[in-house]
Amino acid sequence: MISKHIMPAILGASIALTPLIGLAQQEAGAEHPSKRGHRMHKMERMLDLTDQQKQQLAAERKSEQARVKPYRDQVEAAHKQLQADVMSGKFDEAKARSILAETAQARTEVALSRARMQAALYNVLTPEQRTKLNERKQKWEQRRAERKQGMQQEKSTTSQ
Repeated sequence: MISKHIMPAILGASIALTPLIGLAQQEAGAEHPSKRGHRMHKMERMLDLTDQQKQQLAAERKSEQARVKPYRDQVEAAHKQLQADVMSGKFDEAKARSILAETAQARTEVALSRARMQAALYNVLTPEQRTKLNERKQKWEQRRAERKQGMQQEKSTTSQ
């Protein structure tokens, strides 16, 4: 079982990487594959990737998808099982905990896959493209923080 200190670090890292990697990969079933392709194409245009860079990333993505597929399948099957249990009206917390514990390693592998893809992306970028990506990431994070702050303000005004 994953240590109580390691899991938050992994989750924190995956949350931090999501804005960058989300455009190349997502959790199994979280987003339609055509949207991932659209996001990747949008990023390629934004960074003005060369054909060689696109080919390198496509090869890396294909390899990574094959490597992580069994883990994604395991996470997706667990998700479906949990949903089926909830929808049946026979939710058993002990069973749910067991299912989630069994998928902890698979979820870790999926998070590591996103980190590997981010590293692959950064490795093919020129310094100028990295700067552009980092600037865009800051804008994403700022918008995310603003949305979060707005939601918190909305929550506080409705609970008063």
